[in-house]
Amino acid sequence: MIIVIADDFTGAAEMAGISLGYGLKVSLCIDGLVDTNADVLIVSTESRSMKKSRH
Repeated sequence: MIIVIADDFTGAAEMAGISLGYGLKVSLCIDGLVDTNADVLIVSTESRSMKKSRH
């Protein structure tokens, strides 16, 4: 299994499209639902829209 971590949903969707283009079975993780039979697992962290923490 290939695991892709994307920083936003747009990037995750793009990677899913590319993977599908190669004939791979894709699981795009939304709300924790994961297809364990997929060739490619794509997780969107939504970290791009997070605000910087000041410590």
